[in-house]
Amino acid sequence: MGFVEDFERISPVGLPWKLEDIPFARIELGRVKDDMQLFAMLTCASFVEIASDLYARNLVAHFADNDDVVAWISGHWQPEEVQHGRALKAYVKAVWPDFPWAEAFDAFLQDYAPTATQALLEPRRALEMAARCMVETGTATFYMALGIHCEEPVLRQLVLNIRNDEIRHYKHFYRFFKDYNALEGHGNVAIARTLVKRMSITRNEDAYLAYKHFHAARYPREPFTAGHFQQYLARGRQLARRTYPFSMAAKMTLHLLNLNTRVRAALTPAAAFFARGALMR
Repeated sequence: MGFVEDFERISPVGLPWKLEDIPFARIELGRVKDDMQLFAMLTCASFVEIASDLYARNLVAHFADNDDVVAWISGHWQPEEVQHGRALKAYVKAVWPDFPWAEAFDAFLQDYAPTATQALLEPRRALEMAARCMVETGTATFYMALGIHCEEPVLRQLVLNIRNDEIRHYKHFYRFFKDYNALEGHGNVAIARTLVKRMSITRNEDAYLAYKHFHAARYPREPFTAGHFQQYLARGRQLARRTYPFSMAAKMTLHLLNLNTRVRAALTPAAAFFARGALMR
């Protein structure tokens, strides 16, 4: 199965897939059941995706006077994000049935919910939309990397579906960003600072809490430490060296800056190199 690297070639038009479209009964268990890093990454992703329901409520409150934004978040983004989590949960339970997913998720949610507040949102609406585009860039490229890594056909279909959703979500948030920034007029420096800030929060806080509770459920006799999380990140970096679409990440990030097409194209290789360095740290 091929993966299209240029996000602008993916059409935002069309109905999203449904959970029942995924043939979980046909999972080729032998291809994935011994991949413990994949097990951890899929489980952590399922936690965060389902918990996006909390973030959606904050976004709706933040943009309450914009009916277009509220309708899209409530009617499309939120249910599709939660479906991502439910599909990943179903996959995890099919491949690793002994893992106590519900108990681990409940513990994660107790830790995560107090952090999912409106205080995390950017007060300027254009910048919050730019931050949302940064998150969608991270998730789209994450699922693309998983699709390249895994050889199990059902999982590849699932992560491709999610990847396409995340790119479509990026396009919607980008449209809202452009509309708001036409009014607020933020320059490239302010936008770039916002992107770096949101990328750091997502990686360091959301991922930490998700892995903390995965580890506690998977290894109940081994008390969790920050070192376990660092080992998890190190294993993820090893995978990313082979599979992460750095060029795609660079293109999607640079698209948010006020640059002409020629300058953006010239900067893409350098931005991809910077993204590789940042991810490998």
